[in-house]
Amino acid sequence: MPFTITNSMSLAASCSIAFPSTALCCTIRVFDIEPADSAVLIYTARTGDNAVQFNGPDATDEVPVDGHEMFAQPILGNKSYRVEFLGYRGGLTQ
Repeated sequence: MPFTITNSMSLAASCSIAFPSTALCCTIRVFDIEPADSAVLIYTARTGDNAVQFNGPDATDEVPVDGHEMFAQPILGNKSYRVEFLGYRGGLTQ
């Protein structure tokens, strides 16, 4: 089911530092999710309507990427969160 983007934040500036634009996926940790029973959706051009959900208070998952276009969408009453890029797979340095 498609979701409605209402309060998303671009993570492109952080992405360009964390991994090359040729990476296939990256490992992301979303933490300090407040309130703890809320969540954050991370989506990219490759995930489309199938965003990866990070449930509070702390979650780590792999997100498929295609370039540096990435957005975070707070859901379920989320008020704040922090994002950390832990690594990436694939992609040759340009």
